[in-house]
Amino acid sequence: MKTFLAARGNPLWLRVQLAALAVLVLVCVVPVVGLLAGTQRLAYTIEPELVTVEATIAGVGVGGGQWPRTALTGAEVVELQGSPQRVGGTALPHFCAGRWRLPDGRSASLATTCESAVVVMTFGAETVVVSPAEPVAFVEALRKEGSTVRVEPPISAEGAGPMLFVLGPTLLVALLLPLLLGVWLPRKVRALAYSVGEGRLTVPAHLRPVVVPLAGVKARRQALTGAFRMAGTGLPGVLHLGRYRGGGRWLHCAASNLSTGWLIESEPPVYVTPEDNEAFAQALREAGAVVE
Repeated sequence: MKTFLAARGNPLWLRVQLAALAVLVLVCVVPVVGLLAGTQRLAYTIEPELVTVEATIAGVGVGGGQWPRTALTGAEVVELQGSPQRVGGTALPHFCAGRWRLPDGRSASLATTCESAVVVMTFGAETVVVSPAEPVAFVEALRKEGSTVRVEPPISAEGAGPMLFVLGPTLLVALLLPLLLGVWLPRKVRALAYSVGEGRLTVPAHLRPVVVPLAGVKARRQALTGAFRMAGTGLPGVLHLGRYRGGGRWLHCAASNLSTGWLIESEPPVYVTPEDNEAFAQALREAGAVVE
């Protein structure tokens, strides 16, 4: 039985891809952490000419807006029958902001503490929903010409803790993922090797090696054109390990690249990239393969 190491992947290309993954993870994870850990704030301001609704997390606006007071066509205290459905925005414990659909089907700009008792304001065709601590007094201030009021309803922190407890480990794993891959992938690539002997070729896989007979099987060097991964690991120029579609067929790929390897037309077909091509070709012949 002869063993052949796989050709090494491009270490620079591996570092570039891991760095890109790290940036992607940070872009995805940091906003989630900010939403869970950032200070949540709601504020409603009535001025002689404007009604301003603010909804911010860590100082970043996630809802609200400004509307001319002269455009106000309705304001009433409502007990919502059912739960609004979020269309776009934020839904955290005791903090619901953004674009939502009310139980009666209306689209609305929401900036509430997620309670059912709310104030529904109508500015022409625009519906705005808020949740002041004293909704009746807030509506009276809206209806009183020239009044000026500013309200900041308190937001309970209850619920954020359990969410952090549940999501914390997931976020931690996501942040550590590039580091873990940076340790695991180079070892996986270095351990990539093929065994030829006793009429068989043994090719590594994620779960268990793929063993194929070589008697009468054609083998040739070629690029794997039109290849795409269906399952397994696929890092261009570094590691391709798993089930692929390429060259017009399904095959098992265990290669460092898809341009300089060997296509073994066995059952199943395999694609490999040995470091020593001449010795590998000779071993294939001795095992009964037809090397083209």
